[in-house]
Amino acid sequence: MLDAYRGALRAAKLPMMVDDVRNNSSHGTPFTLSIEAAEGVTTGISAADRATTIQVAVASNCKPEDIVQPGHVFPLES
Repeated sequence: MLDAYRGALRAAKLPMMVDDVRNNSSHGTPFTLSIEAAEGVTTGISAADRATTIQVAVASNCKPEDIVQPGHVFPLES
């Protein structure tokens, strides 16, 4: 499902957790900095809060101020 939203997350230009040079994980997993919905969540830890964050992040009308950092969702760059 998230394949359909790659463009939305890429357009958000989320900073990478580590750059390519320093990413020495065995798979080179491209984690971005963690995110959280700015509104509509409580602690951000619950599955419901994480789902809300993902829904906000991939919404076609998402603006930078709709997402805060750090958070409890770790997007991957595609």
